[in-house]
Amino acid sequence: AHINGAKSYGILYLDGFFGLKPGMITDLLKKDSSGNYLIVNKMIEMAKYYGFDGWFVNEEANGAFDQEQPVLKYED
Repeated sequence: AHINGAKSYGILYLDGFFGLKPGMITDLLKKDSSGNYLIVNKMIEMAKYYGFDGWFVNEEANGAFDQEQPVLKYED
């Protein structure tokens, strides 16, 4: 994809149909005592390591959108 100038994204598919609950999104967005995201920072590391441009997040748990906004706007 990059050869032709297209962006390449990882996909995080969070499907509410198979038991995902809004509280699980809260767990995904947990921070350590220094304010660093525990899981999100690993996702950023993965994107850098594998050379893709970011993440497409398909969140179907419904209910944690306000908590996701700071993460979705993150840029390095």
